[in-house]
Amino acid sequence: MKKPRIQVTITSTELTEATREEMWKLYRKYYHYSRESFMQRISLNNYFSFYTVDGRIAGFTGLRINRTEVDNRQCLLIYFGQTIIGQEYRGNSLIHRTATKLCLQYWKDIVLGRVFVWADALTYKPYLAFAKTVTEYYPSYRTITPDYIQQLINFVGEEYYGETFCPETGTVKKDKIFVNDPTTLIDPMTERDLDVLFYLAINPKYTLGHGLITLTPMHGKNYLKVVFKCLKKIFFRKKKRECVEWAMQAN
Repeated sequence: MKKPRIQVTITSTELTEATREEMWKLYRKYYHYSRESFMQRISLNNYFSFYTVDGRIAGFTGLRINRTEVDNRQCLLIYFGQTIIGQEYRGNSLIHRTATKLCLQYWKDIVLGRVFVWADALTYKPYLAFAKTVTEYYPSYRTITPDYIQQLINFVGEEYYGETFCPETGTVKKDKIFVNDPTTLIDPMTERDLDVLFYLAINPKYTLGHGLITLTPMHGKNYLKVVFKCLKKIFFRKKKRECVEWAMQAN
């Protein structure tokens, strides 16, 4: 059976009421948010990446794209958050496809070394989205965080989270656990991963819902790795589909 084609579209947040309700119906399945809180949160984003199948929303990612200056350095900060993808549509490189589209749009800033992508990782999964995709990301067990990156992390934390941000740990305090997704639970196999172990060590209160500010400079090397990973997944998914079709025909 042929899998449905998932469209990835980046739009502004001028959303219709019907679209907001469709987003909420999907989001509430995986997060402990009230409808009011959800609506308030999506208003903080200035763009969204929608993942649609036959016009129906299969998932989305909230984006905040802002230009700023930190330590006399011009920056384009791109926030990835409020991501939700229906379980049946996961594994399709949708976040990577979003990143690829954004990098194509802001290629001049990438060439000048101005683009930084960040997220508030409430579980190990969004942290791994950085760790397993790009060559350079922070914080990381692989290297010490440079001073200018730490300044960017502190700027993001103080700008968007205020007193709930802790500059010593780079974490954000939450009032409760918001994630309600069993796929984010850590199993014996997962916890042996060095990146997961680092995440648990630097953000031990993730069990209380606290997040970790994670950031990557989206330079050329990182961008190429995102594209390569995306193409690799598409290739293996196509091969798997061909094998399934061949087996069905053989029977």
